[in-house]
Amino acid sequence: MPLDHYVSQVHLKRFYAADLDGKKMHAFRKTDGRKFFCGAEDVCRIEDGNTNAFLSEPRMIEEFAKLFEPKYNWACATLERGKVDPDAVFVIASFVAFVMCCSPAGMRLGCAPYEAGLPIEAKLLDRAGEFDPVPPELGEKSVAELIDEGSLVFDINARYPQAIGISNIIDHVTAYGNFHWDILINEHAETPFFTSDFPVAVEASRDPRLVNRVVPLTPKLAVRICPRIELSGRKLEPTFERFSFTVLRPPRQEILGLNRTIVRSAETMVFYPMAAPWVARFVGKHAKFRAEIETTNIPDGTGYLTMSRTVVRDRDVAP
Repeated sequence: MPLDHYVSQVHLKRFYAADLDGKKMHAFRKTDGRKFFCGAEDVCRIEDGNTNAFLSEPRMIEEFAKLFEPKYNWACATLERGKVDPDAVFVIASFVAFVMCCSPAGMRLGCAPYEAGLPIEAKLLDRAGEFDPVPPELGEKSVAELIDEGSLVFDINARYPQAIGISNIIDHVTAYGNFHWDILINEHAETPFFTSDFPVAVEASRDPRLVNRVVPLTPKLAVRICPRIELSGRKLEPTFERFSFTVLRPPRQEILGLNRTIVRSAETMVFYPMAAPWVARFVGKHAKFRAEIETTNIPDGTGYLTMSRTVVRDRDVAP
């Protein structure tokens, strides 16, 4: 079986460290603080991870990757010059959509709406009498009661939301490519950007319904993808007519804030292109955080209105 990368190697190689002869990068594991050196081929990979049996073409995402991976370095160079080309937007938006579909974090987040919604749906169906009687061995209880006591649980196959994401990947690319982007040029060589096993970091926006995505592309370059609520429900085109951008050169303190966002959003590993005494402490300080989905079910007539939002929080603290 192939070892499939869910973060493209062409991306990871941009974070190779000069003090490691430009052949490896510094890696940190968030779970135990272990530091190690690795190459792009060693990490962010799952055996047969990009094969999805729910799809008529199980390896279609690997074919899609061929559209953007060979042009990744060119797209980064184009954005770094402050020249935005629609092809470069497509390449970076495709990289983001690929990570969101195929990474363990993306798949875990994709399961969350089903995990929150299925118990509610089951209770509503139970109330409507749509289920056969519960087997006597389980006691004289309703489906709703079994759910409430934890005897009936729903196990979501993470490949299913992955398949939905892959099937709609062009729609995701089109959406990202029609949002506003901040092109973030890092001029502080002593504080380059981190990357991670989930390099589409979650950043709160001014609108509580939306989150920005901070995507490190190279140690010197990142983009902040800012959703535009006014485009909701509109038909968008992959020619990116509504795309807008601003080139920013953040001060060092803001770079540290962006790095904090990147490290906190990572699933289990972060990578850095240089050795510095402060790096391990920085990672350790933010290692307990990760991206999560918060869901609220609001009674609405005979049913519920489910509202979800993506947040970054301490993984050991219950929502």
